[in-house]
Amino acid sequence: MESQINPITVNGTEISPETVIEEVQKHPMAQVNPAQAMSETARALVIRHLLLEQADKKGITEDNEAAKQLPENAQGYEKLIHGLLTSEVSVAEPDDAMCLDFYEKNKEALKNPEMAEASHILFKLEEGTDKADLQQKAEDLIAHLKENADDFAAMAEEYSDCPSKQNGGNLGQLTRGQTVPEFEQAMFSLEAGQMTDEPIESSFGYHIIKLHNKVPGQLLPFEVMQEQIAQYIKVNTWQEEVGKYIESLIVDADINGINMIQEQPESQAS
Repeated sequence: MESQINPITVNGTEISPETVIEEVQKHPMAQVNPAQAMSETARALVIRHLLLEQADKKGITEDNEAAKQLPENAQGYEKLIHGLLTSEVSVAEPDDAMCLDFYEKNKEALKNPEMAEASHILFKLEEGTDKADLQQKAEDLIAHLKENADDFAAMAEEYSDCPSKQNGGNLGQLTRGQTVPEFEQAMFSLEAGQMTDEPIESSFGYHIIKLHNKVPGQLLPFEVMQEQIAQYIKVNTWQEEVGKYIESLIVDADINGINMIQEQPESQAS
């Protein structure tokens, strides 16, 4: 692996292959995609060097005021970089008009997610299980529950193959994306108090679903969300400005052994 890494120099200072290899062990993709992890680690080390170089030029020390915002266990280089970026990058507080414009353009994304509270009885499909027999058992139980709706919790405790049987099959509050698509579609198509008329098949087996309550996605008033929106805009704007600041350092630096200029897609380059 070491032979695949070029020695890197940044303004005359070398970042050795050994340093990259040591650092890459901390990368979350190290075991999944070693090549990607190696490339991203090398780039990160170059950027770290450039930022620390600037911090030294600016006379920033580890006990800078901005470093007090970091956790106590923050490393020295993190304190220096945070101090540098805090002093060199600043963004204005989003005003009311900017926040309102964001609110108006992102209403769907800002909605609280649609929520449902449901119970189910699962007939689990396992290797060697007769699907037709399993489906018939679920259908027979549905027929019973149509005549004895109050028995749902007791039947779940007796027949369900899901750990939720301990709670009468109750799964609590669920939002979209928390269950398999077949279950989700069936659950959100029900009205409060309704049960599925037929077993719902999924990769787990056959489900009998009962919906207790459903709350549609709601958009909170702008006044309630303004502070949260302002913080979101400020953080994202600051991150963009940090990116531009780092790009300026890369452009002005003498870097060898790695390409730090990321190519843009043709649609964005024009």
